[in-house]
Amino acid sequence: MNKEKGFSLLLKVIIITVLLLFVLIAGIIYSRKADDQLVTKRGEVEQVQNKKIVVNYDELVENYKESLIEVIDEFDGDYQLLQEQIVEIAVPSGFQELHLQLVLALNHALYEDNISITKTKLQKISDDNDWLAKSLNKIILNII
Repeated sequence: MNKEKGFSLLLKVIIITVLLLFVLIAGIIYSRKADDQLVTKRGEVEQVQNKKIVVNYDELVENYKESLIEVIDEFDGDYQLLQEQIVEIAVPSGFQELHLQLVLALNHALYEDNISITKTKLQKISDDNDWLAKSLNKIILNII
């Protein structure tokens, strides 16, 4: 009887050991495949990051001006919407200060309920930037 229990116990230990080995081997194989996929994806990202994208600065400036004029021309009295739309426009270098001035000029109308300061600041921006004058003047004239 002891021999049967010992044999049965030995058989159970062997089966459990074999199953644990299979789980261990499967884990190692899965881990290696996951590492290979991660390395492949990281390699793809590095390749994309290493590609140089040539962008025409003049085209960026033209797109910026067109987008800004379009947003200003669509102004319907909602200063918050106008400010959000201006903020969403990609700004090329050299236009950051102008962009900031526009956003800050609208703050007075939005948060301080002081339309006259907004009007004054927009007039100054219009005077300093001929290409924006026509569009900004529409807003300035409609400010009461």
